[in-house]
Amino acid sequence: MFKRILVAVDASQTGELALETAIGLAAESQAQLRIVHVVDTANINIGAELAGQYKVSASLVDNAQKVLNPA
Repeated sequence: MFKRILVAVDASQTGELALETAIGLAAESQAQLRIVHVVDTANINIGAELAGQYKVSASLVDNAQKVLNPA
């Protein structure tokens, strides 16, 4: 039925349900499953030079890694 499935996740309950559904579909179809989480750092304080801008970007990436690897 499906060969490849792409599912976007975040830290929401809806994202968790989407992931569970995608895992089930992938198992049923013996499909390849890709899990993604997007971090948009391009729009952080556009036009403003802030001393903590790098820290904000790093924090967003750290949080994204926790979403993908909740261990």
